[in-house]
Amino acid sequence: MKINNKEITIKPLALGKYSELMKAFDKLPEKFNSLSGVTNEEALKALPVIIADSLPEAIKIISIGSGLEESEIAELNLEQATDLFLEIYLVNNYSEIFKKVKKAFAPPKQK
Repeated sequence: MKINNKEITIKPLALGKYSELMKAFDKLPEKFNSLSGVTNEEALKALPVIIADSLPEAIKIISIGSGLEESEIAELNLEQATDLFLEIYLVNNYSEIFKKVKKAFAPPKQK
């Protein structure tokens, strides 16, 4: 993908970097949970405060996943940052990993 005329290749994260990424996710403000079940209008009203509260963590997450410096991430616009975040998510196949882990730790079916 190209951001600000710079070609950026997102690669699957090594286990150590993945662990670092999960720690950064853990530090995101709980306010994101408050968006569950609200209308789009309510979410849009709350979003500026949520983004302001979580900006350092969001920058760190994108930096870890992309390999870019945090200072570079801070200069991106919202669309560029979102594109990078989604690419990190897709390349690392997070949804499939979470499904496998959830299935592995699910209680056995009762007969």
